[in-house]
Amino acid sequence: MTRILTSPTEHHCVLHSVEFLEKQGVAVVWLQVDAAGRVDYDQLENLLQDTTHRTLVSLMYANNEIGTLLDFERVSELCKAHGALFHSATVQAIGHFPIDLSKTYVSFISGSAHKFHGPKGVGFCI
Repeated sequence: MTRILTSPTEHHCVLHSVEFLEKQGVAVVWLQVDAAGRVDYDQLENLLQDTTHRTLVSLMYANNEIGTLLDFERVSELCKAHGALFHSATVQAIGHFPIDLSKTYVSFISGSAHKFHGPKGVGFCI
């Protein structure tokens, strides 16, 4: 079985993609968030302990509406320890917070060039 762990506060580009995949039969677990929009890291860790599922964790680094920051390193270490793929939408964070992909476990990140003075309409997934 394949599953995705994500939160209900993700950007709509992730939410709509996950909702589509859920309709196709992919198991989706919506992580709890507190009043400030922070992910429940204990719930994430508990879910990741079940390694019978090939798991993708998709959580944005910085929330574009409420400003909540993900503990990027913590999620990275949890995913690495439990063999989960880790995606982060870094659109709001790239260019503002250091992200060293050679030192941090992350399967892929997505971003948008216009957030750091690049051309509009240019995005990337690394």
